[in-house]
Amino acid sequence: MNSTKLKKVPAVTHQEKKPKNKSLITIICCIVLLITAFVIFWDTISIIFPDFDNSVYRFTYPTSQSRKFVPFKNNMIFCCSDGIYCIDKKGNEKWMVPIVFDQPIVAASDYGIVAASKNSTTIYTIDASGKVKEFSSDFPVLNLKIAKKGNILAIIDKPNYSGAVEAYDNKGMPLFVWSAGSVNFVDAALSADGRKLAVSEINTSGTELEAKIQLFDIYKSETPYAEISLGNNLISQVKWVDNGRILCVGDNSLVCLDAKAKQKWAYDYNDLTLNFVSIGDKNNIVLALGSDALDLNMSIRSINLAGKPNSSFDYDGMIYSVSANNKRVLVCSSNGVEAFDKRGRLRETVKTNKEIYKGYLLPGSTAFLDEGGYAELSGIR
Repeated sequence: MNSTKLKKVPAVTHQEKKPKNKSLITIICCIVLLITAFVIFWDTISIIFPDFDNSVYRFTYPTSQSRKFVPFKNNMIFCCSDGIYCIDKKGNEKWMVPIVFDQPIVAASDYGIVAASKNSTTIYTIDASGKVKEFSSDFPVLNLKIAKKGNILAIIDKPNYSGAVEAYDNKGMPLFVWSAGSVNFVDAALSADGRKLAVSEINTSGTELEAKIQLFDIYKSETPYAEISLGNNLISQVKWVDNGRILCVGDNSLVCLDAKAKQKWAYDYNDLTLNFVSIGDKNNIVLALGSDALDLNMSIRSINLAGKPNSSFDYDGMIYSVSANNKRVLVCSSNGVEAFDKRGRLRETVKTNKEIYKGYLLPGSTAFLDEGGYAELSGIR
């Protein structure tokens, strides 16, 4: 009798497979958490132990030499009696133009550089590669500005007028001329596209001084198309943020106008004295306010382009200059050099045996320091 043994059949179990994308999401979340933790840790360390990175460049020059510095894109332009130097943020000399400047005047925008000796009539334009062109003004030049699109504004010394300006295209061809009549000229600036001109004036014909802003379209007419009176808030500096907004730095308040000369907002100093101002490349306008010019405990304010405060903090020490970019506030003082973020937190500091006369923040993470006898590039976090 044959017997058949039953074979054991393994039980069939249904296992649910975990979706692959679920494990991928878990991994991504872990990476994000690690990166966030590292950023917070590094941010905390840099505040607890603030310190500038080591100097990456040093340029020596005679201390008595007349000199001017101006940021140009990610570079620094150094203008002196030997010529114009372009230094990148790593400390490399990109080019040097051997033009002799007695009292150098220099300005820069994304388009290029414009320079002259004060009270001379020769104006030089230099592009990003160091190529030079020149043209002449009919009158001695007192100051220069250049729009982002390349049009050039020369503030000139014209006989029998309290002030005058001339506008040129990027090839040095005259576009516009304006001379102050019964008012006293203070400052002028071109819009980013180089088309609109803002002029700051002081009218002294009445019983009280009156500040006025006039706007011109330099391609249409020498008659202003809009103007506004700002009362006794004497405007010492005007600057176009773009083609539609003008910042007017007054002795009572900082005023923002639109392209039709209508006031958008005003930031009042509340009876304090404006000692220093720096307009960063984005939402960071820095003011140093005190009871007077010798105040050793000034209030540093950072505000945005809407007139709203980013931060306000007191600073104890003799301030020599302030500088701003989109992330940092650089203060040069009797304490040395210190960098703060827009919230007013100390991020970097450096001590020196010499006085830093002025500091400049380049876009990104580089500070250019002008110390008696040498200039230095330093990295900041």
